[in-house]
Amino acid sequence: MSLATISSSGTGRLRAWWHRPEIRDGVLDNLIWLILAISLVVCAIAIPGFLSIPILANVLLYSTFLGVMVIGETLCLLTGNFDLSVESVLAFTAMFAAVLMGTSSPTPGWGISPFVALPLMLLLGAGIGFINGFSVAKLGINPFVVTLATMIILRGLTIIFTLSQAVVTLPGIYTVIATSAIGPISTLVLVTAVLYLVFHLLITRTLFGRKLFAVGGNRSVSFAFGLNPDRVVILAFVLSGTLAAVAGWFLSARLNAALPGMGEGMTFDVMAAAVIGGISLSGGRGSLIGALGGVILLGLINTALTVALISPWWFNVVRGVVIFVAVGLDTLKQRLR
Repeated sequence: MSLATISSSGTGRLRAWWHRPEIRDGVLDNLIWLILAISLVVCAIAIPGFLSIPILANVLLYSTFLGVMVIGETLCLLTGNFDLSVESVLAFTAMFAAVLMGTSSPTPGWGISPFVALPLMLLLGAGIGFINGFSVAKLGINPFVVTLATMIILRGLTIIFTLSQAVVTLPGIYTVIATSAIGPISTLVLVTAVLYLVFHLLITRTLFGRKLFAVGGNRSVSFAFGLNPDRVVILAFVLSGTLAAVAGWFLSARLNAALPGMGEGMTFDVMAAAVIGGISLSGGRGSLIGALGGVILLGLINTALTVALISPWWFNVVRGVVIFVAVGLDTLKQRLR
């Protein structure tokens, strides 16, 4: 047998292997972990001591605030929609809870117990998500327009609500999630890991998860098979708003303060992490585990730039490149499938 014949036979088997949907999709959807591994090696070589426990713990800690919002964004993206308002929901709900609990002069505060303020904060996030979802599903307004408007409105309301003042020194019960740890691992990281496990099982093992993929894959067909796409879309946005409020709790607890401008620019990181992690912008495809890889990759990049003492102005350049790469990968994956 000639070398040409052997080569042709090997290429044919490789093509047949690649055209098996479960293999091809599995490789494409988990490409992020190869990118993450390569990035970790590059950082370890370029930055001495980067693989130390404190630095890696910082990567995970940075990933918590972004990661919680990515869960909600993933739910919306799977339905074929997206939520640009998450960063403003984070800021508005965190400021709302801080004002309810605050007591330290001269910042505003009503001295309400965290056991009341925290549930109200989460309900507020869910309510904002419901308005977004209802506007998209029932009123038929483009999700870009709806959530962009919500993002702008909430950012303005956050400043009006507090007259642009920060609320500092929050109650210990509220901040304990950020100040406690098990060994070198912050409780924030552990809680975020639990959230990913719960929502991964929700997406992959429940009827609701199958509905998300069905609506995102083909809304008309899902309706023909008896599903209620509007209800699925609204619930996805409600969960996205709730999780953005959870991220607001985590970040304000970490800072021990709520700031009017907190979370600015995080929407683009959220979208980039989800898409580079394999969640399709067209809906109906991707996994939360892949999205987690995207979150950790952005945490790795941010920490590497900080440790290397790179000018903060380069952060936006890198974020822009990551977003460009994310969209490019999504387009390439669509062509390869």
